[in-house]
Amino acid sequence: MCLTFIGISAMWMFFRVNNTSDMIWILKNFWRGWSEFSFKHIDERWLSELFMVCILLGHDFLEWKQQGVIQQRIKNMSRPMKYGIYIFAVLLMFYLLPVEYGKVFVYFQF
Repeated sequence: MCLTFIGISAMWMFFRVNNTSDMIWILKNFWRGWSEFSFKHIDERWLSELFMVCILLGHDFLEWKQQGVIQQRIKNMSRPMKYGIYIFAVLLMFYLLPVEYGKVFVYFQF
């Protein structure tokens, strides 16, 4: 699962760069500078993304450990409680969603 996450995250680069030369520069220089990495430049956007990844990994770990007990519990809940959990999860994702003002998403450029 971790390799899938890393691969998908790397592929998003092709959709987020401004032009092809930026993409080539990132691919060439991706492994440079890791020794100078510092946690001083971590902002709340990075922390919110890390939080979402930890929630997903935690859920997958619990599902693996308990062999599907969480999904079975949600399935057995009443309909209002079940949809309340779903709505809460979606609202939490929108709340933690990073927004970059002034930058147009690539799909809106076509």
